[in-house]
Amino acid sequence: MPYLSVEDIERELGLTFGPHSHPTRAQVAEILEQVEAELDGFVAALGYGVPVRAPRPQAMLTQAALWAACARVLGAYAGATLEASPREQAYWERYRDFCDRLLAQPGILAGADRAPASGVQGEGKDPIFALEDRF
Repeated sequence: MPYLSVEDIERELGLTFGPHSHPTRAQVAEILEQVEAELDGFVAALGYGVPVRAPRPQAMLTQAALWAACARVLGAYAGATLEASPREQAYWERYRDFCDRLLAQPGILAGADRAPASGVQGEGKDPIFALEDRF
């Protein structure tokens, strides 16, 4: 379930993306997918099921995705520069702060479903390799 759309990024940044913009609309959509996958992986590693459907945690993750996506889009918009713009840096700082808070206090996602502790449900399979195997 996507957190954001290209239109959300356009509204936040006051930019319009199309087939000839830099980055293009398709590239912004790809950035969104990558940011969302990163956040979902982070949340799953903390033991929560993804996608997060509870309104409050989902709103926090949507905001974090907005910050990371805007930072990446601004970086692409600026092109090959040596330094990030102050606005890009501000978005990165907000995103990193959220990730640090989430790591320190995963309970801020209260209401999100916990992932099954055993991983995949169903019948187990015999391992293909053993620890002592030599290749």
